[in-house]
Amino acid sequence: PVLYVTDALYSFPLVRSVRNLVGQKGVNIEDFILVGLPPQEGLTSRQSRSRDYTPSDPARTDPRDYSDDVSYGGAAHYRDFLAERVLPLIDARYRTDPARRAYAGHSYGGLFGAYVLTTRPDMFRSYILSSPSLW
Repeated sequence: PVLYVTDALYSFPLVRSVRNLVGQKGVNIEDFILVGLPPQEGLTSRQSRSRDYTPSDPARTDPRDYSDDVSYGGAAHYRDFLAERVLPLIDARYRTDPARRAYAGHSYGGLFGAYVLTTRPDMFRSYILSSPSLW
């Protein structure tokens, strides 16, 4: 099985630590491949996740609501990039079981997971959506 996690800079070490703690260093948990999805090179984490994990450009009722230096609404493009480029690459390079693909995301990552779940639910078998930013 493969677990894809968003916000790789903080979630990859976190998931690895939880796996070691809960799985008692692999004794009580099945081996799995952990893939961290990092921000786009050349963008800050905030810029990349705001663009890639949001399905729409937010309505701005107050100019202070959202920053002007960040774009939003690229979730469809990012979803398709994962489906067409990333998932096949991982499946080609590693011994994976595509029928046992899981996704985990928190906050904007949870919002993106909810978007994928409602638009292409078969992309992953399981979804872990922690505090998705549905607001």
